[in-house]
Amino acid sequence: MKFAHLVAGATIVPFSLGDALAAAWGKTGKWWWLVAMLLAGNAAWILFAYLNKTWPLATVGSLVNIGLMLFSVILGVTIFKEKLKTLEWVAIAIGFTALGILFYARVSDTPPTDTGEWL
Repeated sequence: MKFAHLVAGATIVPFSLGDALAAAWGKTGKWWWLVAMLLAGNAAWILFAYLNKTWPLATVGSLVNIGLMLFSVILGVTIFKEKLKTLEWVAIAIGFTALGILFYARVSDTPPTDTGEWL
């Protein structure tokens, strides 16, 4: 497995964590959620920038958005106890499918090149 594949998987976590922390800050107003969100967000953008060295922006963006969508829905439903309507579930399924096709179309066609460099 190439290093870029590991970074791709690891990029989803800080983006999703940053979203969850931003939501916690917005709902509670506690300053430490904001600080944690800024730390997670900066880590996510560094990983995102690295991936853009090896993959096209559309591929990286679709991967990150798939992860954000999944984690946001899971966190919203489980932690924040949000209720989604049927139409929202349908929209999530359509969005997931569209982003998955966009990501798969590029990844299955051209594997990433790993230059071995870091920043």
